Amino acid sequence: TKLGQTHGFKLQSLAKIADVKSPKNSSITLLNYLAEIMSEQHKEYIECVKEFNSVHDAARESTSEIGKEVLQIANGIVPIQKQLESASCDNAFSKAMGEWVTTASNIIEQLKTKNTQAQDGVKDLLILFAEPPNTKSEDFFGLLSSFASSIEQAAFTNSKRKAEAASKEKKSLAKSIKTSKDEKVISAPSSGPVGDYESFMANMKSGVSFLERTKKVNQGEKTE
Repeated sequence: TKLGQTHGFKLQSLAKIADVKSPKNSSITLLNYLAEIMSEQHKEYIECVKEFNSVHDAARESTSEIGKEVLQIANGIVPIQKQLESASCDNAFSKAMGEWVTTASNIIEQLKTKNTQAQDGVKDLLILFAEPPNTKSEDFFGLLSSFASSIEQAAFTNSKRKAEAASKEKKSLAKSIKTSKDEKVISAPSSGPVGDYESFMANMKSGVSFLERTKKVNQGEKTE
């Protein structure tokens, strides 16, 4: 609350982490920051998130619907059991269905046990995460599944952004080195034939060469 004393948060808050953006770069969110911290300081958490396959599967199922299906299967065998127990049941039917009903009943009891365990497990998880007891299992696991996928995507995005930044920095450094070398070549003093030619052309354009030649003629010096 605004007054503090917050002891935790609801799972629904996880979906809002991606909405908190950096004031300097809107493409970076609190989710990216969380993924970065997990990748650098708690790599085991990232690895744990990658193993959330069972959570993704659970998000696609509903324990309440599974319970209804198990009950429907159990009710479906009741008429056959009554028929076998009735006095009017003939020997042929009893022989053909008796063994099957026994096997099917055992399987149904196992399904009931597993369904009860699943229902109790979901209740324990809701208590552990302080979620309302009437929360649907698909909604609960859906939040965890979505968050796990978002964290994986954020970690991948961070890694890609780092690689692109490193590549850009490398290209910028190479360009800077090349520019520095080019500037040194341009600023280096001219020497040799090339330098003499450039000096001669500069003197011709400025008229210095003509004045020097005229001066030599007036002094009676020979020129080539």
